[in-house]
Amino acid sequence: MPRIALEPRFQVEYLSVLDSDGNLDTALEPKLADTDLRSLYRAMLLGRRLDERMVRLQRQGRIGT
Repeated sequence: MPRIALEPRFQVEYLSVLDSDGNLDTALEPKLADTDLRSLYRAMLLGRRLDERMVRLQRQGRIGT
């Protein structure tokens, strides 16, 4: 079967609040209250913990994929 190279028909755009050295670009810094930041951090932490648990259970064969 011959290989065919496909040209992408889309572009992925992203916004980074860090510069190439990893420093915060203050012009792009989100203006969020401390309570909102804590809430977002908690949601990210819970998502990560859930993902880790699901990976462990899947590897044990205790949940389907």
